[in-house]
Amino acid sequence: MSEPTSESGRIDEAALGSTIVSLTFDDGTADQYVVRAMLAQNSLNATFYVNSNKIGTSSFLTWEELLDLAADGNEVGGHTADHVDLTKLSTADATRQVCEGRQALISRGFSATSFAYPYGARTSKVESIVRRAGYQSARRAWGLCPAGSTASNCDDVV
Repeated sequence: MSEPTSESGRIDEAALGSTIVSLTFDDGTADQYVVRAMLAQNSLNATFYVNSNKIGTSSFLTWEELLDLAADGNEVGGHTADHVDLTKLSTADATRQVCEGRQALISRGFSATSFAYPYGARTSKVESIVRRAGYQSARRAWGLCPAGSTASNCDDVV
């Protein structure tokens, strides 16, 4: 398949559609705070997926640092309370991990509308729990999606 071109023979970027690049950081480790300045200098934003029970503990971002990141236009999303593989938990424990993690973020003023599956692990049961918890989108922990990919092999909306 050839790329759409204009009369001048140049690639018609408008016909190609837009490209979306997401910058994401998982786990909320303290060393991620250094990217704040880099993001701001380049007029970029990212999503920081954090584990609510680790915030403010040794080697993790503090609530104040997360508020700074959010004030810059970055998103703070959920990644469970304790960074556990939800597929290995009972429904009740998985629900608690997802819901407690989201509620902790909401109680601190974050919208917490997106979620990252710890270890990229998910099942239809886990996806349902994430959806019922109120998250509007969720993503795996790795990979790029080539053009034309489907939700079954790429990040998807819950």
